[in-house]
Amino acid sequence: MPLERVPRVQKDVTRRARAWKIPVILATQVLESMTTEGRPTRAEVSDAANAVDDGVDAIMLAGETASGAFPAKAVQTLDLIIRTAEADRAQTAPLVFKNSAHHDHSQAICEAAVTLAEHGEAHAIIAVTRGGKTARRLSALRPRVPILAMTDGVQTARRLLLHWGVFPVASSIVRKVDSVGTLIGRQLVERGLVPEGALVVLASVSADLGRVDANYLKIQRL
Repeated sequence: MPLERVPRVQKDVTRRARAWKIPVILATQVLESMTTEGRPTRAEVSDAANAVDDGVDAIMLAGETASGAFPAKAVQTLDLIIRTAEADRAQTAPLVFKNSAHHDHSQAICEAAVTLAEHGEAHAIIAVTRGGKTARRLSALRPRVPILAMTDGVQTARRLLLHWGVFPVASSIVRKVDSVGTLIGRQLVERGLVPEGALVVLASVSADLGRVDANYLKIQRL
């Protein structure tokens, strides 16, 4: 394609991937000058910040850390750029995808969870998930509060580390809906992940409408 179209296509790919709940990694010589220099260029800083505004899930360093002269400083610099960019967009409203490729009851539950957390001033959204579907859908909506993904699968927890705003918590999950909030809440408080008395939103989705241990949404104080 013509060179001048690359930035626009990159934004479009990011938008489409998020609509399909696919994580997006930016890996295009992000802080390339830090391979030999202790400070990035202003253009590199701007590109990294713009990637955050576009909504990528992760920004990857390569040569800067693999063979560069300042690997630790490169990571610290990128971390600072990302944190600052995310703080600046903290007031942006959470996303709702219109006519999404996956706009079904699961999507509706996740959108309701984000809205409930927003208006209820919740401390966090707790995604109760086996394969990570609930957490991935919530992540794509970019809520202002963290998403604590409770899963009994270690591999699932590791994969979810890549997704925006998701903090996976490996645990043996009790699937009984009427007690899941109390039991999970107790675990999170004991681990120091959520303060006692905090308001949280719990959500779980599944394509199987016959399951009694999924497709629920609730808000409660721990």
